[in-house]
Amino acid sequence: GYYDRTLLITTTGTATQQIKPDRVTIQVKLSELGEDVGDVVSALNAQKKELIEAAQGVNDSLASAQVVTLDVRENRRNRRNKGKSQEAYQGDMQLSLTMKIAGDPLELIAKVTNGRVEGISRTRFEVSDSTGNSDDLKKQALADARKQAEEKAGLLKTKLGRLVNVNYRETPRQSNYGTGAASLTVRATATFQRQDAKDQ
Repeated sequence: GYYDRTLLITTTGTATQQIKPDRVTIQVKLSELGEDVGDVVSALNAQKKELIEAAQGVNDSLASAQVVTLDVRENRRNRRNKGKSQEAYQGDMQLSLTMKIAGDPLELIAKVTNGRVEGISRTRFEVSDSTGNSDDLKKQALADARKQAEEKAGLLKTKLGRLVNVNYRETPRQSNYGTGAASLTVRATATFQRQDAKDQ
């Protein structure tokens, strides 16, 4: 039914849990030289496949990669020589590689990337959806919201009635390396009816 907003109490409760990241995403650079654009793109694609296979071979059969940027251009050195060359074009690919963490994450990154990439520009450690119990956090966040609502009701010289509505929101499950853990936070925005209110 319809509720008079003046007879409702809305609060936001939070619950946070520190969780060890179980997934890492790195952004790497691949480079290649070739006689034409198509050769360069094919060679970069082969490097990408090799990198994924390396990650899958280490510990994660579900490792995946996404192309972020691809840039193929005429090699300046070849342009100066004004002649045909097997290095006429240079290509660079920025690739985002996601892997499951097992053991030391830095050793994992070193083993997968060694001899296969030009550089690493970004590293992000994450908590997958299967890690951590968000249901427990939702209960804790709602309990926190209810406690705050009861305090507000006390200030209004009334008591808290039934729960009318609740919405949950989770923070992104990620952290920078060095924090030791990812923070998983759930916020519960809950609306309660005052006990002295009636459905309108």
